[in-house]
Amino acid sequence: FKDDINNTATYKLTSGLTTLTVPSASGVAWGPLSGTFQLSSGKWYWEMKWDSDYTFLVGVMNSDPSLETDFNTYCTMYRPSNGNKYIDNTITSYGSGTSTGNIIGIALDLDNETLQAYVNNSSEGSAFGLGTTTKARGYYVPVVWYGDTGASSMNFGGHTAMSISSAAADANGYGSFEFAPPSGFYALCTKNLAELG
Repeated sequence: FKDDINNTATYKLTSGLTTLTVPSASGVAWGPLSGTFQLSSGKWYWEMKWDSDYTFLVGVMNSDPSLETDFNTYCTMYRPSNGNKYIDNTITSYGSGTSTGNIIGIALDLDNETLQAYVNNSSEGSAFGLGTTTKARGYYVPVVWYGDTGASSMNFGGHTAMSISSAAADANGYGSFEFAPPSGFYALCTKNLAELG
């Protein structure tokens, strides 16, 4: 992950930049942290464990740096706390949501330009289309928006602070996830990107 906004909140990225902790409510405002792999095609899967407290959204963001003045207009995301989906900053209902301690899976299909969210391997709803402005440049990065104190851990298939009991890999044998990626979806790693991305 990398910092995408000059937020006044104090936050920490640890465990190889895969764990986000916002220790104090002082100065907290909505802010995004994005992945560093830029995607344009293929089908990708990653997981996030909602460790404690804060309100967050997880999904995908347009990677064009010229759009950094208004991030949320260029994102398609799922909000675990209430199950809503956010598409280009328009909010609609989607799933039932979940609580802390659970694992959210994201299946991003860039061949069909859709996103689908899972909670502990159960789908929150059908895959839904990426927003028009999210798709504006055709390149994407995973994103987490945080809006309060708390912590979460990401798992893109490589190093993670999450405790993994099943070590499920993708169909190419890459990744170590708590839940197996949906059929046809792959871990975000350089070998898969070279073949599929």
